[in-house]
Amino acid sequence: MSQSLGYGLHIDRDFSIDALNIAQYIYAGFALLFIHPLAFFLILKKTALLQRELKVCYFINQVQLAAHDVWGLLLYQLHPLLPYPVMHCSGFACGKGWIGAGVCMAIEASFTVHSMMLIIATLHFMTQRVLEQGSRLKLGQIGTYLFLLFLYLFLLLNVVGCALFARDSPDWERILRSTPDLSWLSNLHGVIIIFGELRNIGPFQYQVFMIFASILVMLPVRLSLVSIAIRALKRKKSSLQNLSDRTQHMQERLVSVLVRQTGMLSVFYIYPQMVIFIFIYLPPEWLPQFVTASIRLLCMPLYTLNSLIQFIILLMTNERFIRDLRGFRKGSNRIEVTRLAHTTTSRFTTLTP
Repeated sequence: MSQSLGYGLHIDRDFSIDALNIAQYIYAGFALLFIHPLAFFLILKKTALLQRELKVCYFINQVQLAAHDVWGLLLYQLHPLLPYPVMHCSGFACGKGWIGAGVCMAIEASFTVHSMMLIIATLHFMTQRVLEQGSRLKLGQIGTYLFLLFLYLFLLLNVVGCALFARDSPDWERILRSTPDLSWLSNLHGVIIIFGELRNIGPFQYQVFMIFASILVMLPVRLSLVSIAIRALKRKKSSLQNLSDRTQHMQERLVSVLVRQTGMLSVFYIYPQMVIFIFIYLPPEWLPQFVTASIRLLCMPLYTLNSLIQFIILLMTNERFIRDLRGFRKGSNRIEVTRLAHTTTSRFTTLTP
């Protein structure tokens, strides 16, 4: 098992698959017992000033983050073997043989779609809130829901595409036997998903086209919403509108939080998946093999930590929670000082004749 393989796949064989699986189990326990309960507490108890639609979006997004940690870190545990169009699934559901490749990919696509859609919806509601009355970009309730429904149905095509096109190649066994870089997979526990060979991924290419189309549509939408919100806030700040400093500060902070969240969602969740599909469709054989191996080994740890990064942003930007936490720490320090002073006084009184 010490023989080196192309594209550094011996690292996956000898170390990274097992190490990542163990790390995902540990992180899943930490996230489900600590991160998500605290995140729900922050959303429900420390966001009283949030608009109802924004609070609902945040709550639903946290539900799907928790559900995705259960799915991705416990039941699914996907490990792409780039640049080959091959994936290894070692999670509990895959190990039991409950679901096939198409269903696995469709469930993962569903999580991706809802994650993107919830962030876009939250950003849209915030943008509509900061726009001036009478702005041509300000949509009514019906316009808002039609806009979001169109984006949602468009993204759902990815789920349908995965169910239809994400299936194993009919030459699955031949590919596994005849490719020295992959033959070791037959000794592993779990499910091996083989879409095809290098530069020939069969029907799965249509799903890759859908993913690229979704990125081409959603990226301009996200950037446009961010740009509109920032410009609207600047106009409000420079004009003489009757806005309290507190309201202005809260709106600026919410937009800042949403920009960070959408950015980190892209870095830790969307972009790793995008890189995986780009490598599957257009394997960059011109890259040095160590670069391909490094990118492959980086994608899944980023994917794993998505909920942690979202939680850190929520935690560090929640002023009310931080203020209460500081107050609690100051109160604890005062209690400790009082207790220490009382103990010192008692000892002094005891030693005094």
